[in-house]
This record gives sequence, C-alpha cells and structure tokens, in this order.
Amino acid sequence: MEQPPHLPDQRTYRGHDGLRQALIDWPSEWDDYRMEILDISAVGPHVLVTVWQSGRGKASGVTVEDDYTFVHEVQDGKQVRWLMFATREEALEALGIEE
Repeated sequence: MEQPPHLPDQRTYRGHDGLRQALIDWPSEWDDYRMEILDISAVGPHVLVTVWQSGRGKASGVTVEDDYTFVHEVQDGKQVRWLMFATREEALEALGIEE
C-alpha cells in the first residue's frame, strides 16, 4: 500500500503484515476518524474507490475532511497493490487512462 506523496509522513507498506499495519497506523493518527465510500468502479485490472475521509488530528487537533481515490490492483482475484491518490484524475493519470 502506497500513500500519496504529499502526505507529511508518507509511507509504503509491503505484504500482509504491512497492510495490517497500515490499517492500524492510519486511523490511530485521528480522533473521530470516519470514511464513507462515494464511488466504486472497475478500470481494467484495477478497482477505483473514491472515499470521503474526515478526522481530527490527535497531535494537532486540526480537523481534516477530504476525498481520496484508492486504486486496488487485482490479479487472479487477489489484491496485489493499493495506491492512494488525492483525486480520481490523478489516479487515472497514473494508470495512463483518459476518462
């Protein structure tokens, strides 16, 4: 799982253990963390999931609300890669796809 490069503490997580750690790390940074799925679409071997996330930073107390698009690459029915982008347009551009 690769987080967007614009995040201050951007990280890449690898393997099953890495994915489990990512799912622990990200929500643990926030109070009142929420995520809502806005859209799911298949694009070739990828599944694009646009979400709205919100939360208040535990360290800063700052409230953040934003949309992100996750790209899940699927091979043989299994997720093999998860990329995060600030916008759907950035995700499609990274995949070399025009909408």
